[in-house]
Amino acid sequence: MAGFAISYDSASLAVAIASLIASVAAALIARSALSQAEQVAERDKRDWQQRKWFDLYFKATEAYDFLDYFQKTYGSPGEPTWGTNEWQQDWNKLMFKIREAHSMAVVFPKDAAIDALFAATAVFKNQEEAASPERLQSILDATEGLRSKSLVDASILTTAPGGTADKKSNDKLFGKYQELVFLLLGFVLTTVIGGAVGARFQQRSWTHEHLVQVCETARDTRTKGVAKLSDLMDTRLLRMRQLAWKLESAHSIAEVDHERLSAFALIVE
Repeated sequence: MAGFAISYDSASLAVAIASLIASVAAALIARSALSQAEQVAERDKRDWQQRKWFDLYFKATEAYDFLDYFQKTYGSPGEPTWGTNEWQQDWNKLMFKIREAHSMAVVFPKDAAIDALFAATAVFKNQEEAASPERLQSILDATEGLRSKSLVDASILTTAPGGTADKKSNDKLFGKYQELVFLLLGFVLTTVIGGAVGARFQQRSWTHEHLVQVCETARDTRTKGVAKLSDLMDTRLLRMRQLAWKLESAHSIAEVDHERLSAFALIVE
């Protein structure tokens, strides 16, 4: 029993150690996953901001390019092309592109680049302002401010040694070998330790089941022995009573001796 108790304590200790290791590994994995999730969320946020600024920059650039085309095509108000049907159609297109840029910029939070865009593309007091070089330059300056907001992160295109990729690798608990370490750790926990603990409990279960079978076999054997002994005692008691009854009714000793020998023969049988 003492050896069995020691084995049981050893198995419990092994299970506790395995549980502790699994808990530590789970905590490390969760920490790494949280760190990576935060990095991904921050990167997605930066990408989303860059895309929104780029979309606005693209619309402002379209307005600038069309105003530049408008000035080069129709010149100043004194030109013969000024006021023609084609001029009117392009004028409407110019106003439409400026309104598109305004509709996107109006939902942005207050920013100096947004204020500069609104100031450069404000409603024209008269149509002659479409031929103003100063108006064209102010829109160009405003688009330049938007461009600086929508620049693509250099780390997306190039990664220098010690750059963002190396920094993310250094942020990991085991560096660039973190995935390999977690894979090996999971293998050790699930295959080696899990297999050893499972085999130990399987052996204990088999030993207990075998002990139960032995006890049941011994119990059945003893039960059959007791039942047989009880039958023999009942038979002996019956024969003794029969002898006693015969003694009470016998007429001679010879008759009793004959009856006793007959009863003894039956008992022996």
